Amino acid sequence: MQYKLALSIVAAIILGLVSIIVPIFFLSVRAYDAPLFPWVRTAIENLGLVSLLLLIATGFFLGLISSVRFWLLGFLMIAAFPLLSILEGIVDPHSHRLFGLELFVYAVLGLIASISVFAGQKVKAKLCRL
Repeated sequence: MQYKLALSIVAAIILGLVSIIVPIFFLSVRAYDAPLFPWVRTAIENLGLVSLLLLIATGFFLGLISSVRFWLLGFLMIAAFPLLSILEGIVDPHSHRLFGLELFVYAVLGLIASISVFAGQKVKAKLCRL
């Protein structure tokens, strides 16, 4: 059981990062500079429909394969972003002047991810009853 929990947590963190960052490599977006993680900043600054759809699809997939609480998986999918922002803020205190707004955006993204995980778990429960 602990193995499945750890695997679900690691999968949520990695898939959350991938779902937000990967679209910048396939779409023509403006690149941004950052002290430590320019890909993360570029992805967040250019957050769009493709990233949100990937986040929702990834959350739904996690809901189908995992029984970990939906809110935990949803917020773990986004948890790396505020941690990376804090690290950048330590390296360059002027890089994140609107940190409160950033946290709000991450909370909204975590809520969206949690809802999609919840939907995946509900579909899994319905399919298991058939």
